[in-house]
Amino acid sequence: MLAVRLDKQTEEKLNRLARETRRSKSYYVREAIAEYLAEKEDLLIALSRLEKGEKPLSTEELFNDLGWEVPADAASRGKHPKKGAPDGTERP
Repeated sequence: MLAVRLDKQTEEKLNRLARETRRSKSYYVREAIAEYLAEKEDLLIALSRLEKGEKPLSTEELFNDLGWEVPADAASRGKHPKKGAPDGTERP
């Protein structure tokens, strides 16, 4: 069990949301905490990678690592391949 004190404005927003959606306040608090913790874990992983000097993953690398299908436009969106890139293109 966990008790949480909220400022009046946040509590009013939570009450309104719970009432309008017919969900419990506890539901939204659990969801918010779970989302916050997942974001913090992701941040810690990213910081750890940077501290170790590991290069950031491209969108394609991330999708491949997760076993997801790479969207057709992901390869070209905001990407400027360097000379010798796997697709054989060169940077202008």
